[in-house]
Amino acid sequence: MPTLPIFRMEKTFSLLATVSILCTAIPTSFAATLTRGDCNTLIGPAQNRCLRMQERKSEPTDAKQWRMENSNLIQERRLLRRPETGGRSKTITKSVEKLREESIEDLRQGRLRMQSNFQDRYEQRDDWRETLQQERMNALRTRFSSTPRSTALDQSELRSRSERQHDRTQTRRDAIKRAHEACRDVSATERQQCLRQVRDEELGE
Repeated sequence: MPTLPIFRMEKTFSLLATVSILCTAIPTSFAATLTRGDCNTLIGPAQNRCLRMQERKSEPTDAKQWRMENSNLIQERRLLRRPETGGRSKTITKSVEKLREESIEDLRQGRLRMQSNFQDRYEQRDDWRETLQQERMNALRTRFSSTPRSTALDQSELRSRSERQHDRTQTRRDAIKRAHEACRDVSATERQQCLRQVRDEELGE
């Protein structure tokens, strides 16, 4: 009977020694595997740790490669952050100022084009209205000329009405031209109001 506990103790010590050897051998095998770059020989958590360590190991190489490929961009950013103490930094600053000036000039040219387009549309609208009014007058004359004599107005009265209408049209056309001349130097935002005001003053409306 006393030999049974001794046998169990020996078995326990043997098991503990085996576990200790395995714990010592696994990190060594894991490091050797990682050094060789092959994680397929490992299983479970050891394989996952090996893969993560390989990824972390490859990151510095990727960052170094990115720095090599984008060295010019990094240099330009450094020069822009430096105070203006070197000749190249001043050159970069001048280039930035030139780009800003060109951008401002582009905006100014765009505003001028917009003002010009606005004026052209306004004048086209006036021309269209004048043409439409003239067409209506022609249609009116045609209708009166085709009316039977018994119901037609006297020719002198018709001529008088036509002349008055023509005078009003000419007066309005002259007022519009004078309004354009008076508001030539006004900005685009105030041009329409200026044109309307001058035209109403000319026509007495």
